[in-house]
Amino acid sequence: MLPYKRSERVAELLRERICQALLEIGVPASAGIITITGVKVTEDLLEAFIFYSVLGSDQQKKEAERFFQVNLGNIRYLTGQGLMLRKVPVLRFSLDETIERAARIFSILEKIDEPRKTAPKARKRRVKKRKTKSAG
Repeated sequence: MLPYKRSERVAELLRERICQALLEIGVPASAGIITITGVKVTEDLLEAFIFYSVLGSDQQKKEAERFFQVNLGNIRYLTGQGLMLRKVPVLRFSLDETIERAARIFSILEKIDEPRKTAPKARKRRVKKRKTKSAG
């Protein structure tokens, strides 16, 4: 038995084929820099959820979403050419904001930690060790 499910292998293959399809189609510069961050395929292999992130402004994110809507058929066709599946899964693109959320949380944590860095350090009190009498 293989160590992982077929849907996971298909998801990885789909990710590679979708990236290749995007290179063939050509993503417009107005859509920012698009990265496919993950692919989740249903157990029956009929649906695939593709998560992408966009490095750019909110307007570029909207352009990327529009790009995927307009080119969905082309992406699915080009992706299906390299797959050895009876049916090409239905592709559903979704913006992945995990990286942005992580950056936001990190900046909040930095702001919380900032007062501790600028505050004067408390002096540590030294405790003298007592000499014990040895039994002898």
